Amino acid sequence: MTPVDLLAHEAERIYATKMESAPSPAELKGVKAAARQWTFRLIPDLKMWFNRKHGEVTFELTQILSGHGCFGEYLYRFGHQASAECTWCWNERQEAELLCGEPLSSQNLVPLMTLNQRNWTAICTFAAQVICKLRAP
Repeated sequence: MTPVDLLAHEAERIYATKMESAPSPAELKGVKAAARQWTFRLIPDLKMWFNRKHGEVTFELTQILSGHGCFGEYLYRFGHQASAECTWCWNERQEAELLCGEPLSSQNLVPLMTLNQRNWTAICTFAAQVICKLRAP
């Protein structure tokens, strides 16, 4: 068994290391503000999101909602492709847009999803197909 004083010193060292690398309150405020802006852009009405009666959030859907993953805009932002155009998902996107009745954008994605189960399923299917296609060897 490890003596208590050694455990206490180890915990103190870990805490001190974490505090040295922790962002300043000003840095945190900026990050939180940016996160709030992105959340508001995606989900302008939180009641709509929380009161929905359908849909579960999947990994692939999270990739779209968070702006991460293998999508054209993300790859372009980090210099992995020449334009923000997604050349991989044209057919899948058209199918989702046809089912939802309008073009998909970051401004209308969540409102469309929360409107009904059909839209939610169409957008989740789109996300899963694209992630699967992009991750294929």
